[in-house]
Amino acid sequence: MMNSIANAISFITAVLVFLGWNAFLIVWLSRKKPPKAVEQKRDKGSGFGIILQGVAYALIWTVRRSIYTNIVPGPAVLNLITGVLAVT
Repeated sequence: MMNSIANAISFITAVLVFLGWNAFLIVWLSRKKPPKAVEQKRDKGSGFGIILQGVAYALIWTVRRSIYTNIVPGPAVLNLITGVLAVT
């Protein structure tokens, strides 16, 4: 019983995250384009931030787990808390 509740929480979390991504995409694609701004000088340290973000994505996406399973092992309450944090 407890395992099915945890699986349901994981499934609902995945669906809500997917819907949130789609809502963001719709808003982003339908927004008005701002007027072109004059090109400004960029900070040289910004390249490091982009590389750091790419490494973080690579590390996260290499960890595989079964689809719709608990984000962290533990009781269903912990799964609910991590699900709420993932959606908000």
